[in-house]
Amino acid sequence: MSVLILMLVTGQTVGAQKTEAANKKTKDKETLTVTSKSSTNSSTNTSTNSPKTNVSNTTLSGRNSKPFNVSQEKKVIAPNRKTEYLNIMKEIEALRKKGDIATINAKYGKFLQDMTNSTSQNSVLPDAYCAPATSSVTFEFVTNVTYAGINNTTAGVAGLNDYTAQQATVTQGDATSISVSIDPDANDYVWAMIDWNQNEVWDLATEAYLVASATSSSGPHTLGINVPGTATTGVTRMRVAVVWGATAPTWSGCTSYTFGEIEDYSVNVLPNLNCAGTPDPGNTVSSVPQVCSGTSFNLSLQNAQGAGTTYQWQSGPSSTGPWTNFGANAANISTSQTTATWYQCVVTCTFSTLSATSAPVQVTMNSYLNCYCAAGATSTLFEKISRVQFGTIDNTSFSSAGYEDFTALSTNALQGTYIPITVTLNDDPYPTDQVLVWIDYNLDGDFNDAGELAYTSALGVGPHSGVIHIPVTATPGTAKMRVRLHDSSLGANSTPCGNSTYGQVEDYLVELVANPPCSGTPAPGNTLASSPTICYGNTVDLSLENTTAGNNVTYQWQENTGSGFVNVPGAIYPFYTATVLGVTSYQCIVTCTGNSTTSSPVTITLNPFIECYCTPPVEDCSLGDNITRVAISTLDNSSACSPNGFGDYKTTLPPTTIYSGTLNPIHIEGVAYSASLGNLDGYAVWIDFNRNGIYEASEVTRIGNNVAGFDVLSNPDAIFDRFIDIPSSVTPGLTGMRVRSSYGFYPDGFSPCEEITGYGETEEYIVDIQPCVPAVITSSPSNTSAVCGDAATFSASASGTYPAYQWQMRGDPNALHTMTFTNNTALAVPDADPAGVYSTIAVAGIPAGAIITDVSIKVNIDHTYVGDMENNIIAPNGVSLNLIGELD
Repeated sequence: MSVLILMLVTGQTVGAQKTEAANKKTKDKETLTVTSKSSTNSSTNTSTNSPKTNVSNTTLSGRNSKPFNVSQEKKVIAPNRKTEYLNIMKEIEALRKKGDIATINAKYGKFLQDMTNSTSQNSVLPDAYCAPATSSVTFEFVTNVTYAGINNTTAGVAGLNDYTAQQATVTQGDATSISVSIDPDANDYVWAMIDWNQNEVWDLATEAYLVASATSSSGPHTLGINVPGTATTGVTRMRVAVVWGATAPTWSGCTSYTFGEIEDYSVNVLPNLNCAGTPDPGNTVSSVPQVCSGTSFNLSLQNAQGAGTTYQWQSGPSSTGPWTNFGANAANISTSQTTATWYQCVVTCTFSTLSATSAPVQVTMNSYLNCYCAAGATSTLFEKISRVQFGTIDNTSFSSAGYEDFTALSTNALQGTYIPITVTLNDDPYPTDQVLVWIDYNLDGDFNDAGELAYTSALGVGPHSGVIHIPVTATPGTAKMRVRLHDSSLGANSTPCGNSTYGQVEDYLVELVANPPCSGTPAPGNTLASSPTICYGNTVDLSLENTTAGNNVTYQWQENTGSGFVNVPGAIYPFYTATVLGVTSYQCIVTCTGNSTTSSPVTITLNPFIECYCTPPVEDCSLGDNITRVAISTLDNSSACSPNGFGDYKTTLPPTTIYSGTLNPIHIEGVAYSASLGNLDGYAVWIDFNRNGIYEASEVTRIGNNVAGFDVLSNPDAIFDRFIDIPSSVTPGLTGMRVRSSYGFYPDGFSPCEEITGYGETEEYIVDIQPCVPAVITSSPSNTSAVCGDAATFSASASGTYPAYQWQMRGDPNALHTMTFTNNTALAVPDADPAGVYSTIAVAGIPAGAIITDVSIKVNIDHTYVGDMENNIIAPNGVSLNLIGELD
């Protein structure tokens, strides 16, 4: 609430009193009347010439709405009634701005003044500064504010924090500088606001300063602030804030935000009087005692100087110099350094021409290990790092935080060596995920130098594995290694600093160890393998028995699959992971300054394919969706739900023979999950045609499912009769056959190895693929004839593999064909010539094997003739037909 001061005046209004001379004096004793008003009633307590009259308590709207009591009386002898009143009110406002509620209670709780001739006017005490709030400092908050004598380090408390007991001192027209350090997230904005005209309103045009914009750096962030020459003298308010995502004019100094922190301080503005005599700059003040290389910080002076003062800043390697001039002519400057440095300032008063030098201060260098930029991810969901393996580091983590500090873990890394790295993601990876690794090889506190991006993975769900080469030029010492996972498609950040939306950042330490160049002839010894036998398509890790000391050692792995050793492209490290597709030998050529030695080779063989099939995960078929019968060739196996949903019959049932180059009938039965819903189950059959121990996508036959393009059956018991087409190119012999069922035919349920979504079962068998036996056909009779319209009966029998019968005939008995002919010419028939005249008509358009049953020929006769006309036509196959002549 506001307190209304009711003043009784004689002859003048409050507004007119500002021009009345202050030196008029009077001996009259007056009292002020304090009236407290509320929304429901108002009451006035007045006492004339009585200092002990009690007045009811009231609440003034001070800073943060802190109450104080009006419970005391003060009598004043006013040199001028109205001027004294305004002076009292101004003093109350000044105390309230400083938050000094106790003094207000003690000195100005009540004012009574008796005035005989009166008119009244209400004067409302101004509201206090706005009180914005922030509700979370989880991601960003202020850690230090340094400005003109203030150097306040804080831990971060959400909301508006009152540090107005700390006061900066500036002079009208001064060039000052502010430094703000933060605990950052990303897209952070750092603000400073100073109420130069002391009207308790933040004027964005003249009183707001954007110290840092969209930053993810902890700072310190510095900005020069020029004190207006017209700034109102006295104590005023400064507001410093870090807020997430706020930009001018979005943040007015009063808007509340979810993330960030706001701090209030006091600033005492001194009048800019001309300097005189010898300056007294006092101590040189640094905004920070130590800094990171290249990071800006502020230098200022302990004591403010008057107008007409010049400043010459100096730096040197010791407290006694030698000194080098630098910087601008200003009482506050911003600078940076790469080595520990001393600073002082020569201050000169131009009116007296006298000079004095500030007491020097040393700014030391912060450890580079404390200077790395902040990084992380804003989301606690989805992609996170679960394991990092590098050298002796093997760290498993489970946090969902955007950043994790594992600098308590370290590994040695020799100059010029190669170290494998593997980064494994948690259970929520995405195909667009990427891992990047930086190492600070020159120990300068950043990851910006060429070559410090040590590893970049391909996009994928991982694990992400590669090799990091430690440069021979790496500076020996402790380096930070930064591992970043980010989603390259959404809120990506492929830099070592700042935040991505999804992902995580982890920091480790690497001890870079000096490693002199190699010498002599290498002696790698034997080639070592992680296993002498593996399954087809699997990998084997190869290494060397002996380590070749020193840097500048080169490696070249070779392989021999039966045609001699050849170089493996890209296999140039002291270790190699090989994918084995057949019996293969491996060796490595190790070279030091032109001297080479080849390791003794190792041969890797393949396990029998039957040992290499993947074991499917545990499945549930207790409620249905299980396989009850599989029949193919001589195999006919009936079963119930198998333990763990996997029926392995490879060794318990004999192999059955199936045939390549033909269709092999298969019969599958199962139990549907719900008879009322009908059969929504899907089945798939894999046969390992190439005997590599892997069921591949080209080896699957899908049977019955509820996906468009396949069968949909409604019988509650799944019964399918289908054919499996085995290519004729398949090599004869034993191989594996896997049958899987899945409710609803979920796509992942029809991979041969992955977990089925829902319910289902897997069964596995051994089959013997043999070539298809060609069919020998016996037909009876081989040929026959029939009168038009009669039936002819044939029978046939065939030997061979799964003979299938398809009767065929040559020609279509029901087809009608239009004949075309030539020689359509006029023919003269001699009179009284019994022999007649013959003419040939060539006919076309009759398919081979067709039987001509009727032909019509038309003859036009232009005159009378004697006797019947007889026409004959000879068909192309030599069969003679009688033609019926037709007369027009």
